[in-house]
Amino acid sequence: MRKEIIGALLLATMLFMYACGDSSSPEVTITAPAANSTFMAGDTIVINGIAMDDIEVSTLAVQSATTGLALSGFIDIANVPDKSNFNFAANINLDLLLQAGDYQIDVIATDDDGNTGSDFIEFSVQ
Repeated sequence: MRKEIIGALLLATMLFMYACGDSSSPEVTITAPAANSTFMAGDTIVINGIAMDDIEVSTLAVQSATTGLALSGFIDIANVPDKSNFNFAANINLDLLLQAGDYQIDVIATDDDGNTGSDFIEFSVQ
């Protein structure tokens, strides 16, 4: 009887933890390049940063909604051993025909429960 009670309590605890889920959003910090940097059309922007989550980041996306900068993709984190806190890098190749102007690139982390966190970098093209 005692084993059944302990087993039932353990099962109830596990179900409660599963039902509550993860409500904490991941955090993203872009460490380079510096904000408001200037680039030329055709340059490669190397974005470095840190992604963190209390459990695990499942995807890390790079995108831009800025008119003229067609950018949407994912940073490969499949081989990251600790997906709760890791450094990332992404190379963004600017099109040779990209017009001069101000642009923004966003990096968005998503965890297994769909919570998201992001950071962005604003830059200019001359």
